[in-house]
Amino acid sequence: MQYWVNMSRLIAILGVLWGLMAPAVPVVAQEFSGLARIDADQSRITDHGKDGVQIDLLLSQGVPYRLFTLTDPPRLVLDFQEVDWAGLNADALLATDRLSQVQFG
Repeated sequence: MQYWVNMSRLIAILGVLWGLMAPAVPVVAQEFSGLARIDADQSRITDHGKDGVQIDLLLSQGVPYRLFTLTDPPRLVLDFQEVDWAGLNADALLATDRLSQVQFG
C-alpha cells in the first residue's frame, strides 16, 4: 500500500511539473522566413541569341517564384515571394532594346 501511495504522489508531481512547463513548449512550430535581397550590380536583362533576352537576377538566397505571361499588352511576369528590390534601378537592369519596360516591387 505504501508503494502505491508513493507512486501516486510521484505521478501527481510529474503531472504538475509537466503542466507548468507546457506553456513554454510551442504547440505549432513557426516557419522561418527571410527576405531575399537582390544584388543590383550583378543583375541584368540582356540580349540572348537572335531574338531572345536573358534575365540574370542575383539574390541573396533562393525564394519560391512563378512565371507566367499576360496579354494586352503582352508581358512576362516573374512573381517572387519575399524579395527586397531596394537599390535596383530599372534603367540599369534593362540592358537591351528588345524590351520596352521593366517593373518590380
